[in-house]
Amino acid sequence: MLSLVIYDSYGKAGDNGEYLYRYIQQNYPWIHLTFLLSRNSKDWNRLWMDGFNLYPFDGDDLDLILESSSYILFSKDVCLNMNMTSSYKNKSIFLQHGTLSLFNDVGFYLKNCI
Repeated sequence: MLSLVIYDSYGKAGDNGEYLYRYIQQNYPWIHLTFLLSRNSKDWNRLWMDGFNLYPFDGDDLDLILESSSYILFSKDVCLNMNMTSSYKNKSIFLQHGTLSLFNDVGFYLKNCI
């Protein structure tokens, strides 16, 4: 089973990671998704209410989740990513963010990168 860990930023959602999560959730419901986010984020409750499978960055099972994932997809927090995913560099994929991302189909990464 394909298992993806996705995150935008430590304390904030709303970038490519969130949009990709929604796309996969709606179009590929058999893919297991985990969205990483700080439990203190103002976006936590909004995403929880939208049915996101959330997990906090400081959760006890974070290493297990990263280890068992097929891919780790992230769009921000390069310093956090360097520390967190250095052991998982062969399955970590940076999601383009910024103005160009507005022109790409949100499924681009799923169709072409995974």
